[in-house]
Parts: sequence; structure tokens; C-alpha cells
Amino acid sequence: MEKGNENHSVDLQLGGRHLIAGGIALAALCFSFFFLGRWWERTHPSDDFSAGMMEEVPEFHPPREDGTATPVEVGERLTFFESLAEDTAPPATAVEMGGRFIIQVFATEESGAADRLAGQLKAKGYAGYVEPGRDGKKRDLFRVRVGPFQNRSEAERVASRLKKEEKLSTWVLVPE
Repeated sequence: MEKGNENHSVDLQLGGRHLIAGGIALAALCFSFFFLGRWWERTHPSDDFSAGMMEEVPEFHPPREDGTATPVEVGERLTFFESLAEDTAPPATAVEMGGRFIIQVFATEESGAADRLAGQLKAKGYAGYVEPGRDGKKRDLFRVRVGPFQNRSEAERVASRLKKEEKLSTWVLVPE
């Protein structure tokens, strides 16, 4: 027997059961990490862990000449239902003017971002304003709204224009 011809390879054969068990173990590991992350997120809400992961959104600019829009600056992203707070009463100007419908286009915890967007909407001829209030978690919230409008069809026509021209999400609301 020659010294250099020794074969030291090991064959590893995995059957169907081994592959299924490995897939189940991998899935269990993924689920464990997912639920561990969800638990951590819920039990450590004051951690600034996600602050570095939030994307920077550039300042809002009017639509370009070719009709494409630029993004709107946002603060914390809230769902529509989170943006509806216990204080949902419209500002006195909406009630005094007799408007029955308003359009909400934005909600944030940052008053500066809300003021900038309302100012930009006013500059474009919309009746934009900021309504301060609180969300369901008792945090300060600034809603950017447009209106008031005398009827729903007028409000929905303007809401459609805001969606198309300004690329904003809109909700037609009835003030209480």
C-alpha cells in the first residue's frame, strides 16, 4: 500500500426524514426569533432601538413639471385609527363656517412637519390647517386637515385632487 493514495473522505447521506426535520428546525428557529423580536418591541417601548432605522424623508416640494410628485416629510407613521384621537372635534373655524365635511391628509407628533405641510397646501390654494389633539396613547398629535366643505361630493372631489396632484392619503371626515 502506498502512502499518498489513502482516501479519507466521508459520505454523508441525508434521507427525506432528515431534510424534513431540518426544515422544521429552521422554521422553528425563524419563528422563535420573530416572536422574540415582537416581545422585545412590546416590553421595551422606550428604547430608542428603531430610531436609527427610521428613514429620513426629504422636505415636501410641489410636483415636478413632468407631473411626478416628490415625497412629503413625515414624523412617526401612524395608522389612520391611531390618528383619530379622543379630541376629534374640528377647530372653531370649521364649525363657524358651517362646513359639514373635512379632509384629513396627515397626522404626526411633530408640529413643525404638520405646519410646513399645512402652509404648503395653503400656498397651493387649499384651505389647509393644523388641528392639535391627542391620540389613543395620550400623545400629542397634529393633524393636517383641509376644509370645511358643505357637502360630501365637494369634499371627495378635493380629496381626489389631493391624492392625484399632491400624492397624499386622504380621509373625508364628518366633524362632530
